[in-house]
Amino acid sequence: MFPDVVAEIEETTIMGDRVFVTGTISGTDESGAFASPGTQVRFPMVLMCTVSGGKIVSERRIWDFRGFLLERVQDDLETAAKIQRLLLPQGRFTRPGFEMAAASLPCKAIGGDFFDYFDLPGGAFALTLGDIAGKGPPSALLSASLQAILAVCPKDGGPAATLALANQAMLRRPVPARYATVFYASITPDGRLTYSNAGHLPPLLIGRSRRRVLDRGGMVVGLFEMASFEEETVQLQDGDRLIVFSDGVTEAVNTRGEDFGDERLAACVEDLGHLSPADQVARIMEAVQTFATGARQADDITALVLSYQRPF
Repeated sequence: MFPDVVAEIEETTIMGDRVFVTGTISGTDESGAFASPGTQVRFPMVLMCTVSGGKIVSERRIWDFRGFLLERVQDDLETAAKIQRLLLPQGRFTRPGFEMAAASLPCKAIGGDFFDYFDLPGGAFALTLGDIAGKGPPSALLSASLQAILAVCPKDGGPAATLALANQAMLRRPVPARYATVFYASITPDGRLTYSNAGHLPPLLIGRSRRRVLDRGGMVVGLFEMASFEEETVQLQDGDRLIVFSDGVTEAVNTRGEDFGDERLAACVEDLGHLSPADQVARIMEAVQTFATGARQADDITALVLSYQRPF
């Protein structure tokens, strides 16, 4: 591993039959064990020996590789974060009469939230936003898996059937204590929105003369084999906006221990109808981060906005 290894002895301490040696090991990591192959490395070492009859009868060595291992893990996480960002769609999606935008801010290098949108037969399209229980790499892996499942599920059965298929797919190889909340909706060119909500925070539908939540659906996916899902169809009206978000938005906490909450979110988006969905998403993310300034981000923050303008 280190063909040119050199040990530099710094201090030797003798206590009875015990000998303690501290030093530094340096050399070229030709095998790439702790860094890129060919990297010059240097790390501390402690040698502890027991001597009897003039001979070493036991020996223990401690090598401190933490710096190299941490750097390697960090490199892997940065690569994973780049891949996760590439798996998410572009931040803006448009179709005649519709405009949509979304953004996600993980609380760690990689997160368990995801969003997606894609075309369906007959000129319709679908959108989905999900949140995997937990954080970090395990949640990120399951998030990518569920995102792929939803993207390839048959599209002729509607949102409730899609979530039922996704639930069964996750249960084929269940991961203990891991499940997901998901909002899934399909939208036709004339503005008929059919959705099913699998345990997710109810999105807001805000129009010029109405404000309601979309809570029809069922349980979370990936936890219960017999879970069933309902769906509802809503006719979008000119100027309607759909705001879908993860619990990292409403459960963001400030330094006083207060939640951002549903009402602050509703107040934040109420007067943003004149802005593009991309600008609305940016305002939501900015409002949450400003509210939580000085507090630790405890969860992934994800928001999606869809606006509808009836074609004439």
